Amino acid sequence: MARGVRRCLRAALGFAVGGSLALGGVTLWLIRDPAPRFVERRSSLASVRRGPLVHSDGLTSQSIELRASSGLTVDLVVRRPEPPAGPTAPSEERSRRPLYLILGGYRTGADAAMLVEDTRGAVLAAMGYPYDGPLDLRGMSLVWHLPEIRRAILDTPPAVQLALDHLLSLPEVDPTHVELVGVSLGAFFVPAVAAMDARVTRLWVVHGAGKPRDVLEHNLRGSAAQPLVRAVLATAADVVFAGPRLAPELWLPRVAPRPVVIVNALEDDQLPRDAIDALYRSAREPKEQIWLPGPHVHPRREDLTDEIVDIVLSRATADNGR
Repeated sequence: MARGVRRCLRAALGFAVGGSLALGGVTLWLIRDPAPRFVERRSSLASVRRGPLVHSDGLTSQSIELRASSGLTVDLVVRRPEPPAGPTAPSEERSRRPLYLILGGYRTGADAAMLVEDTRGAVLAAMGYPYDGPLDLRGMSLVWHLPEIRRAILDTPPAVQLALDHLLSLPEVDPTHVELVGVSLGAFFVPAVAAMDARVTRLWVVHGAGKPRDVLEHNLRGSAAQPLVRAVLATAADVVFAGPRLAPELWLPRVAPRPVVIVNALEDDQLPRDAIDALYRSAREPKEQIWLPGPHVHPRREDLTDEIVDIVLSRATADNGR
């Protein structure tokens, strides 16, 4: 009897040790250095597919699909001032314009460009995320799509760089004035892009934060009442989504000496204050934090969106002497 018990205990211990080693191996694989993948997926620009030009209120808008040689696909909407007519057109077109590239919320995507009614003389582009799956996911449906979501997360930084490859090839774009703007979800990705890509001359982190695991746990309050359950789920999701490697506070110090502007909401219900403060502390000079009244940004909150657009465009155009 005692011998049988000892065998069971040894077997249980073996399973526990084996399971721990397997879990540790999977965890290390999930949080491995993503830099080689970024380079591989960015690869080179293989094709550009342009939609029709749409003219409205002195601006042209155009949908563009970029495809890399790796198969990575990026959707953009580009808005720019109409080229001037008449005999002054050639000299006017030779003047270079500032570039704004916006990575916004996952639902807004490339349509974020259409929220800006006046680009103030700049070329403005917004991009979608490299994810084609369903957006409303819960329960087992979410679990089923986790690999696809993880791929999209890891593809986002190289997708932004691919977008810059195309936009900086446009003759009207000033390569010395490139503003990268991350809003909401996009704010978690743009520090990594700016750290890797010296072509970005200023970084805007709008309604973002550091500590992705803490942000995940904060947003699980409505679906997981028990703190322990929230902590376990948030930690697991953070690992699956490569949070320990993509955490914005790890990348933001590397943006210096280029300027960083962080814009946050005083009544933000989606981002814990400690995570917001951690992100700002991680940035090196020159840096600036702007606090706005109100909640987290949303396309339907037009007054807040307009205020953010005004802050970004006013600063950049003033610096450009426009």
